[in-house]
Amino acid sequence: MRNYKKVIIDKKGEERLKNNHPWVFEGNIENSEIIEDGSLVDVLNEKKKYLGTGFYNSKSKIRVRIISRNTNDKFDYDFFKRRVEYALNYRLEVIDKDNLNSFRVIYGEADEFPGLTVDKFDDVLVTEVLSLGIDLRKDVIYKALIEVFKEKNILITGIYERCDNPIRLKEGLEEYKGWYLKSDNPITMRIIVENGIKYFVDFENGQKTGFFLDQKYNRQLIKKLAKNKNVLDVCTHTGSFAMNAYLGGAMSVTAIDISEKALSDACKNFKLNNMDIDPICGDAFEVLEKLPKKKYNT
Repeated sequence: MRNYKKVIIDKKGEERLKNNHPWVFEGNIENSEIIEDGSLVDVLNEKKKYLGTGFYNSKSKIRVRIISRNTNDKFDYDFFKRRVEYALNYRLEVIDKDNLNSFRVIYGEADEFPGLTVDKFDDVLVTEVLSLGIDLRKDVIYKALIEVFKEKNILITGIYERCDNPIRLKEGLEEYKGWYLKSDNPITMRIIVENGIKYFVDFENGQKTGFFLDQKYNRQLIKKLAKNKNVLDVCTHTGSFAMNAYLGGAMSVTAIDISEKALSDACKNFKLNNMDIDPICGDAFEVLEKLPKKKYNT
């Protein structure tokens, strides 16, 4: 017998869930019991038909984040471990073996971990938690992550949390960052390899988790498009698209970023890979006005 509190939603919310949307918004709730924030609730339609189970949070406009649509699920350690196994097994199946040094392990809602991102940078997992429900259960999830990687004989020495996103405030959570499980090598910098290119990754101070691993395949694509082209990479950040273009045989590559730090980091990556890429620091719109109009064709 399930003992979760119930949330009744309107037809618009029901239709959204039936189309596999993972959220129930504040405006779609018709009535609910007194519910503790972060707890699991069953979501029902107006006829009391079960639609899914999710994390409830009265402080968020996303009132319920769906985690399951199966009434037989028990949300214990084994449940979360299975979810981690599904996500990791899929990544290991679809990612080229040469790119397993660093990759995105968990893609939030896409892997049915609402509000959770997990990136692997060499021997460290970097996490971003943006939902209260996951935050309250992170100890269990992190334990499952370590165990599943160990069973796959993939070395993980630490977990670093990048929970300094202001979106957390909308969930009633504080912002913070730091080691959850301190690595034997506590320096918050790693050299990773992706698509045959090396990068310095600062997962303490870099944007989001330190590097946009979800753009891996877009970076591969620019490599295919860049041969014999004059390439302009605007808002280069770490220089990743610029370097893939260079590796793809571009005639010339220019990289622009308004951030001196970002461009400095990009230049370190250019040097690390022995690439001759022209860096320009400045506002992209202003720089574009000054550049030769017909020089770049990609």
